[in-house]
Amino acid sequence: MTKKQIFYDTDCLSSFLEIGDWSILEHLFDEITIPNAVYEEFTRLPPSSPIIKNLDILIDTNFVKIEDISPFSNIYDIYRDIRKEYEHNEGKLLGDGEAEAMALVVSKNGILASNNFRDIKDFVDKYEMALLTSAYMICVSVDDGFIPTEKASDTWNQMWYNGVNLPKLTFEEYYYDGQYESDYNDFGKRVNFK
Repeated sequence: MTKKQIFYDTDCLSSFLEIGDWSILEHLFDEITIPNAVYEEFTRLPPSSPIIKNLDILIDTNFVKIEDISPFSNIYDIYRDIRKEYEHNEGKLLGDGEAEAMALVVSKNGILASNNFRDIKDFVDKYEMALLTSAYMICVSVDDGFIPTEKASDTWNQMWYNGVNLPKLTFEEYYYDGQYESDYNDFGKRVNFK
């Protein structure tokens, strides 16, 4: 379990909420934080969505905290700068939730949880952000003995079936064929689970 505060983007948290199993998150963290913009993205889903129902459970049990960013704060300045730089370099818009999560990570020396590694890689490197993806968290949970490889494979398959952006088709391919180790070297080693 890490002592740093973790800030989730919509895609990463929804990958666990969609399948109705967030035990990995509760194993790795005492609590997690979502920016208000991420919460607003979730509320655009139909109220009957399992994602909304499961998010409500986690908010009610105080596992998920929502953090608002004041437009007069230093965090907002970082948020605005990240958005401008992304739009300048990439020529497209960066989502509010993603930008707010990154601004909170930078300002509080936290951890970013996002599955959009390709889109945000330059910022992760520039700010030396600690980053976790759904795929990486599954593997960490196998490494520390929390779940067996069979459960990891089942979780992976459920996420894949629900359209989650995972780096490989199967857990086994990611875990055993070098991608997990490569991701550790790219961004995972910045996360301290001791």
